[in-house]
Amino acid sequence: MLGIINIVLYISIILISLTYIIIVRETYEPDRNFLIMLIIFFINEIHAFTFFNLSTEKIFDQEYALVLWYGALISGAISTGIWTSVHAIELNKKSRVRYLPVLIGITLLGIMISLMVGPNSFFVIESTNSYSYLFQNELLLISILLYNLMIVLITIITQISGFKNYSDRGLGILFNYFDIVFVLRMVIYSLFLIFPIMFLKILFLISYFLNGIIILIIIIKRPNFLVVFTNKIYDFIIFHRSGILLFSYNFQSDKEVDDSLLKGSILIGINHILNNFSNVKNQLDLIELRDKGVIFQFDNELGYAILLIAKHKNATLEHSVSNFNHKFSKRFKDYLVNLHGLIDISRFSETKLLINECFKRYIIEKS
Repeated sequence: MLGIINIVLYISIILISLTYIIIVRETYEPDRNFLIMLIIFFINEIHAFTFFNLSTEKIFDQEYALVLWYGALISGAISTGIWTSVHAIELNKKSRVRYLPVLIGITLLGIMISLMVGPNSFFVIESTNSYSYLFQNELLLISILLYNLMIVLITIITQISGFKNYSDRGLGILFNYFDIVFVLRMVIYSLFLIFPIMFLKILFLISYFLNGIIILIIIIKRPNFLVVFTNKIYDFIIFHRSGILLFSYNFQSDKEVDDSLLKGSILIGINHILNNFSNVKNQLDLIELRDKGVIFQFDNELGYAILLIAKHKNATLEHSVSNFNHKFSKRFKDYLVNLHGLIDISRFSETKLLINECFKRYIIEKS
């Protein structure tokens, strides 16, 4: 009965998390792949937690309980592997070996599952109210322990070395708490597999609940992590085909800037583009910034272009720029169409409001 209560409580935490993600999805427009992997992670967490409780509580007969135990081992391994892989890839986007943890994990997971196919892998111990399982296949136990060790090491190394890559320091600190509990959970789980005693089981379940609660806190306090896990945007520039800077904004300083403060490489590239505005797509490669992504959109009809400099270039950010472009064109169309002679850039002072509206997910709240 206690196992059923645990399952209901844990599923409630996950469902609240998923519901909140769905609610804020329209506001933050998360990266699709990241969102899919997060949902798969949650689903596997539910499976692993449910199978673990049902297989160790004396609810079913031994044969069915053993099947559930296999399910708990596989789902748990997939769940932790997904989290560690996403964590490593997101925090090391520039690393050439960012996919190495995924390859190592898949290899060890394949070995683990293949060893489970063999008969008599476990000896089931039945007590008054519960089941426990002793490994009879030592290779299977070793493969699971090696897998868990890999998860722990990669999580620790990734979080420490990649902490500087968090776009929001507060988000990074929250994930410190999550990863500390996650690592402790893996250590306790490994000990429980070797020594299946009630004390370790209780600690393992507590750590599972703590991880679920922390991820819920992260989603509620920092819902923009779905988009800006590691991404940052730096400079936003709007210029007219005549060469006049209409508006420029720096997200890091939260200030408007003038053309005298723009970097030389940016201005050189813009000048080349302005010389042939009708062929602007072919001129974009003239703006190159090391270790940064450049998003460029233009409006030939109204004669202006938008340049955004970010840490990473992705589809979500491009969509935000397109959304801004649409709103900017709509608001200033009459003025830009009838533009002749001197340009009064003060007319574009409301642009800051559009930036706050279209890029709020990237504007980190000071805390």
